[in-house]
Amino acid sequence: DTVVALEALALYALKTYSKDGPDLPASISSEGFSHEIQVDTTNRLLLQTAQLPAIPSSYTVQAQGHGCLFLQTTLRYNIPPPRSDLTFALSVRTECIGLNAAHFPVTIQSRYTGNRVSTNMVLIKVKMLSGYSPVTKSLEELKKMPVVKKIEREVEQVTLYLDE
Repeated sequence: DTVVALEALALYALKTYSKDGPDLPASISSEGFSHEIQVDTTNRLLLQTAQLPAIPSSYTVQAQGHGCLFLQTTLRYNIPPPRSDLTFALSVRTECIGLNAAHFPVTIQSRYTGNRVSTNMVLIKVKMLSGYSPVTKSLEELKKMPVVKKIEREVEQVTLYLDE
Protein backbone atom coordinates (compact mmCIF):
# COMPACT_ATOMS: atom_id res chain seq x y z
CA ASP A 1 0.00 0.00 0.00
CA THR A 2 2.82 2.40 0.86
CA VAL A 3 4.57 1.86 -2.49
CA VAL A 4 1.34 2.40 -4.43
CA ALA A 5 0.61 5.59 -2.45
CA LEU A 6 4.14 6.94 -3.03
CA GLU A 7 3.89 6.20 -6.75
CA ALA A 8 0.54 8.02 -6.91
CA LEU A 9 1.95 11.05 -5.05
CA ALA A 10 5.00 11.15 -7.33
CA LEU A 11 2.81 10.99 -10.43
CA TYR A 12 0.56 13.72 -9.00
CA ALA A 13 3.57 15.93 -8.26
CA LEU A 14 4.93 15.36 -11.77
CA LYS A 15 1.64 16.39 -13.38
CA THR A 16 0.97 19.41 -11.16
CA TYR A 17 4.48 20.88 -10.65
CA SER A 18 5.61 23.72 -12.85
CA LYS A 19 9.00 25.48 -12.81
CA ASP A 20 7.23 28.75 -13.47
CA GLY A 21 5.09 28.19 -10.41
CA PRO A 22 1.37 28.73 -10.11
CA ASP A 23 -0.38 31.98 -10.78
CA LEU A 24 -3.83 31.28 -9.53
CA PRO A 25 -6.18 33.87 -8.06
CA ALA A 26 -9.29 32.29 -6.56
CA SER A 27 -12.34 33.56 -4.75
CA ILE A 28 -14.92 32.06 -2.43
CA SER A 29 -18.23 33.89 -2.36
CA SER A 30 -21.75 33.72 -1.09
CA GLU A 31 -24.53 36.19 -0.52
CA GLY A 32 -22.89 38.99 1.50
CA PHE A 33 -19.50 37.21 1.75
CA SER A 34 -16.38 37.19 -0.40
CA HIS A 35 -12.84 35.99 0.29
CA GLU A 36 -9.91 36.24 -2.14
CA ILE A 37 -7.03 33.74 -2.28
CA GLN A 38 -3.86 34.24 -4.31
CA VAL A 39 -1.62 31.23 -4.98
CA ASP A 40 1.79 32.03 -6.46
CA THR A 41 5.43 30.89 -6.16
CA THR A 42 5.91 32.64 -2.81
CA ASN A 43 3.00 30.95 -1.05
CA ARG A 44 2.20 27.78 -3.01
CA LEU A 45 2.92 25.55 0.01
CA LEU A 46 1.23 27.86 2.49
CA LEU A 47 -2.09 26.87 4.02
CA GLN A 48 -4.64 29.63 3.56
CA THR A 49 -7.89 29.45 5.51
CA ALA A 50 -11.18 31.30 5.60
CA GLN A 51 -14.01 30.95 8.08
CA LEU A 52 -17.39 30.72 6.38
CA PRO A 53 -19.95 32.97 8.08
CA ALA A 54 -23.15 30.96 7.59
CA ILE A 55 -23.78 27.23 7.65
CA PRO A 56 -25.76 25.93 5.83
CA SER A 57 -25.40 28.14 2.78
CA SER A 58 -24.33 27.92 -0.86
CA TYR A 59 -20.79 28.99 -1.68
CA THR A 60 -19.16 29.47 -5.06
CA VAL A 61 -15.46 28.95 -5.75
CA GLN A 62 -13.93 30.53 -8.86
CA ALA A 63 -10.32 30.12 -9.94
CA GLN A 64 -8.48 31.53 -12.97
CA GLY A 65 -4.93 31.17 -14.26
CA HIS A 66 -2.66 28.15 -14.28
CA GLY A 67 -1.49 25.86 -11.54
CA CYS A 68 -2.96 23.55 -8.96
CA LEU A 69 -5.27 24.53 -6.15
CA PHE A 70 -6.37 22.11 -3.43
CA LEU A 71 -9.55 23.26 -1.73
CA GLN A 72 -10.93 21.57 1.36
CA THR A 73 -13.92 22.31 3.57
CA THR A 74 -14.20 21.17 7.17
CA LEU A 75 -17.32 21.32 9.29
CA ARG A 76 -16.86 21.06 13.05
CA TYR A 77 -19.78 21.20 15.41
CA ASN A 78 -20.70 20.50 18.98
CA ILE A 79 -24.28 20.59 20.11
CA PRO A 80 -24.50 20.34 23.90
CA PRO A 81 -27.73 18.90 25.26
CA PRO A 82 -30.31 21.42 26.39
CA ARG A 83 -30.13 22.41 30.06
CA SER A 84 -33.54 20.86 30.71
CA ASP A 85 -32.22 17.33 30.05
CA LEU A 86 -30.98 16.80 33.61
CA THR A 87 -31.25 13.10 34.35
CA PHE A 88 -29.85 12.84 37.86
CA ALA A 89 -30.33 14.68 41.12
CA LEU A 90 -27.35 14.49 43.48
CA SER A 91 -27.12 15.61 47.08
CA VAL A 92 -24.00 15.48 49.28
CA ARG A 93 -24.05 16.11 53.03
CA THR A 94 -21.18 15.95 55.52
CA GLU A 95 -21.12 16.15 59.29
CA CYS A 96 -17.84 17.41 60.66
CA ILE A 97 -17.85 17.22 64.47
CA GLY A 98 -15.17 19.33 66.12
CA LEU A 99 -12.20 21.18 64.66
CA ASN A 100 -9.84 18.20 64.47
CA ALA A 101 -12.25 15.48 63.33
CA ALA A 102 -10.37 12.33 62.37
CA HIS A 103 -13.56 10.78 60.96
CA PHE A 104 -16.73 12.26 59.57
CA PRO A 105 -19.59 10.76 57.57
CA VAL A 106 -20.36 11.73 53.98
CA THR A 107 -23.93 11.06 52.87
CA ILE A 108 -24.59 10.93 49.13
CA GLN A 109 -28.09 10.68 47.74
CA SER A 110 -28.58 10.05 44.04
CA ARG A 111 -31.89 9.87 42.18
CA TYR A 112 -32.67 9.22 38.52
CA THR A 113 -34.99 11.93 37.15
CA GLY A 114 -34.83 11.16 33.43
CA ASN A 115 -37.61 10.33 30.99
CA ARG A 116 -36.75 6.66 30.41
CA VAL A 117 -38.01 3.83 32.59
CA SER A 118 -34.48 3.00 33.76
CA THR A 119 -30.85 3.91 33.15
CA ASN A 120 -27.84 1.89 32.18
CA MET A 121 -25.12 1.37 34.79
CA VAL A 122 -24.33 4.52 36.77
CA LEU A 123 -20.92 5.44 38.20
CA ILE A 124 -20.51 7.75 41.16
CA LYS A 125 -16.94 8.83 41.89
CA VAL A 126 -16.35 10.20 45.36
CA LYS A 127 -12.99 11.94 45.83
CA MET A 128 -11.73 12.16 49.38
CA LEU A 129 -10.58 15.36 51.03
CA SER A 130 -6.82 15.65 51.35
CA GLY A 131 -5.59 13.51 54.24
CA TYR A 132 -8.77 11.39 54.50
CA SER A 133 -9.47 7.88 53.21
CA PRO A 134 -12.66 5.80 53.04
CA VAL A 135 -13.52 3.53 55.96
CA THR A 136 -13.68 -0.14 54.97
CA LYS A 137 -16.58 -0.88 57.36
CA SER A 138 -18.75 1.75 55.66
CA LEU A 139 -17.93 0.36 52.22
CA GLU A 140 -18.94 -3.14 53.33
CA GLU A 141 -22.34 -1.75 54.36
CA LEU A 142 -22.73 -0.15 50.91
CA LYS A 143 -22.05 -3.50 49.19
CA LYS A 144 -25.17 -4.94 50.87
CA MET A 145 -27.42 -2.47 49.05
CA PRO A 146 -29.26 -4.13 46.12
CA VAL A 147 -28.46 -1.37 43.58
CA VAL A 148 -24.69 -1.43 44.30
CA LYS A 149 -23.06 -3.70 41.73
CA LYS A 150 -19.39 -3.05 42.57
CA ILE A 151 -17.19 -0.75 44.66
CA GLU A 152 -13.63 0.22 43.73
CA ARG A 153 -11.57 1.71 46.52
CA GLU A 154 -8.45 3.75 45.88
CA VAL A 155 -6.39 5.88 48.26
CA GLU A 156 -8.13 9.14 47.43
CA GLN A 157 -11.29 7.98 45.65
CA VAL A 158 -14.19 5.54 45.86
CA THR A 159 -16.06 4.55 42.71
CA LEU A 160 -19.59 3.13 43.11
CA TYR A 161 -21.10 1.11 40.25
CA LEU A 162 -24.89 1.15 40.48
CA ASP A 163 -27.30 -1.09 38.56
CA GLU A 164 -30.02 0.39 36.41
